Amino acid sequence: MNKLPAEVLIPIFSYLNKSDHLECVHVCKQWYEIISSSFLYQKVKFGTADNLHMAIDLFDRKRKFGDLVEDVTIRNCRLDIYSILSMPRQIPNVKFLNWSEPGRPSSQRRRLDDATDIPSKLVYTRELGKWKNIEKITARVERLPFVSMLLESTRLVHLTELDISFDSLAVCGVFDEDSLDRIHVYVKLLMQNIKSAPELKEIKLIHPVLDLDDMELLHAGTPKLKKIEFEGVVLGSGAQNDMVVIGDTMRYREGHSIAQEPADSITHLLISFVVNADPSSIHNVAGPAKDVMFNWLSYISIKYSNIVYLMLKGQAKTYLPRIQEFEQPTVKIISKLKKIKSYHAFLYPITKAVTDAFDRNENGTLKSILLYTDSLEEMESQINFVNTSKQAKTITNLRLDGQGMEMVDCPVFDALLAGLAQNFIALRSVMIKVNMHYSAMVKFIQKLPELNVLHVFNIRINMGESMPFTPIVKCNIHHLSVDLDCEKKSTMYQLNQYLDFLLQSCPQLINFRIGGKLSFVRGIVRLCFFDHPILESIFVKIQGVQYYTFPWTDGKQGIEWENYHKEAAVRDLTGTKLHVEVSFRGNQVKLDLAKAPVTLI
Repeated sequence: MNKLPAEVLIPIFSYLNKSDHLECVHVCKQWYEIISSSFLYQKVKFGTADNLHMAIDLFDRKRKFGDLVEDVTIRNCRLDIYSILSMPRQIPNVKFLNWSEPGRPSSQRRRLDDATDIPSKLVYTRELGKWKNIEKITARVERLPFVSMLLESTRLVHLTELDISFDSLAVCGVFDEDSLDRIHVYVKLLMQNIKSAPELKEIKLIHPVLDLDDMELLHAGTPKLKKIEFEGVVLGSGAQNDMVVIGDTMRYREGHSIAQEPADSITHLLISFVVNADPSSIHNVAGPAKDVMFNWLSYISIKYSNIVYLMLKGQAKTYLPRIQEFEQPTVKIISKLKKIKSYHAFLYPITKAVTDAFDRNENGTLKSILLYTDSLEEMESQINFVNTSKQAKTITNLRLDGQGMEMVDCPVFDALLAGLAQNFIALRSVMIKVNMHYSAMVKFIQKLPELNVLHVFNIRINMGESMPFTPIVKCNIHHLSVDLDCEKKSTMYQLNQYLDFLLQSCPQLINFRIGGKLSFVRGIVRLCFFDHPILESIFVKIQGVQYYTFPWTDGKQGIEWENYHKEAAVRDLTGTKLHVEVSFRGNQVKLDLAKAPVTLI
């Protein structure tokens, strides 16, 4: 092989991974030169500052190697300013940059230390300006407004994706006023320089503090922007509340108007809000924070008209209580979005005014909807509003988020199911976050046999809950995912009866996933797939499971397969400890089993 020409060796090496490349380096100098001159250094990853410094030294001696680097990942490295500014000189052709710094304890922080670390503008623009080919940046950097400095130094005409998190500026996980002020300054610098990335298509910011003026700078500088994803926008810190909305205009009370130019390029808008950086405080929106939230909704209703996917919510697990003041801007948003395909009803629930707004869109065909509630009656009410609209016939994906709510067989549940079965004729995928009891699950599958995808959080089994024999109704579910939640005094017999009903009802399964946790320390969870001819994969991750057994092992396959029968013989001589028994036919089935004993989910 040493005698093969380079044009033959290079394609051969292109099929090897990085560790294979490094093994080859020790074999032959010719191979080393071929690999080095082609692709060995195209993608590099550093986990310590020392490793990065050694690489920089290598690239300083052998410039041709540094010129090959296109993808750089720097994880948990706290670099000095010299190292930061030397990277563009030694690796000038970077296209993908992923850089995160480790967090510091508050005792090690110096307030405003970021300002003291920043060199003169002449120095950093000269060095950072060498990076002209960057296409994507992911930054988790605490001390420096690094991305703002980079954008200030050069026009990044190839940059299309930008992902920045400000989490590292929190002190012990908490955003105090000083942290919020610093984030606000960083975001303003970023937006002032964002015009240097005119080809930007996607931007993601985690826990930003920004004004609506900053949104105007963002849109003015990025005319091709398509996707905005802001996670944890802080209300009440930096976002103005001294605005008035008049028709389709917004202006400050002193007269300055904003949102005059539409942002027609935006097709995806995903924003979650918090109050003073407290993830749960969105539920207590009141006073100035409510006014600011109203201004955001009004701004969105004026600014955007081509959104296909819209998600506006609070950064919390449960729904936001109805705030009547939010109805008018919410309805206005929906009325303008002629192309919207997905809607999240978090900030304001589904009402007749909301569904009427959807129906007024002649070209509107809603495909996905997400409802939040804390009661079965409210869920049925929202579903009923959709039932009477044109959108019910086009929705294919439904998510019901009533986390903590008990879903049992009752007249309200019957009415909800009847509405879904009669009006949601295109429905194929459902995700439910409730405590789904056996009686409700039986009716759910029986009334909606055409579903292809079903994901349930959580399958709930109570002590003494009745599980009468039920005739099996075969459904069309191809992908089934369930999470378990069993009370301490429930029984393994109840659980297996529940699972047996599910699996017998779904003979067309292709993918099956089961997770969650059990209160049992002994017993066998039985998963039997004998009547599932097209089954392809089984995923099991149940907390507390000690091992797995396979009484029917025809064609078993798995990832890092272990002989669990041998493990069982060592760990459980009596065969009574909690374990999972998996039975299936067919050599096409692949198992993905959490490594036992499973201690964490």
